[in-house]
Amino acid sequence: SLLEKSNNINRELYESSTLKKLDEAIINANDLKNSMYQQIIDEAYFKLNEAYNNLLLKRTIEELNSIINEANNIINLGAATYTYNTYKCLVNALKEALLINDNSSDYEISRAYYLLEKNIDGMIKYSY
Repeated sequence: SLLEKSNNINRELYESSTLKKLDEAIINANDLKNSMYQQIIDEAYFKLNEAYNNLLLKRTIEELNSIINEANNIINLGAATYTYNTYKCLVNALKEALLINDNSSDYEISRAYYLLEKNIDGMIKYSY
């Protein structure tokens, strides 16, 4: 079950603030799993599923720098290579990632990595 799966994750791999949200959802789901009302059970399951899906893997500053380089390489190909919206989203994610430094929190580093990764994966090339 999702509840078992959520309880058995390797907690060392995930960023702490996203783990906290998962923990809250696990407690809620445990408290409500025997409710008489299906709607309450469904809502607890939805919240647990959302928290589980929003877990962020911990990323290091080195990993972030690596994906920043990858994003720069894509951007250097030029705006004409990709659709405007996907190019613009990648540029914005890169701007945000470049604000990260050694004093940034684990969450900020992991979030910046995730946003760059998501936008790189979403790049759409123009087909001429």
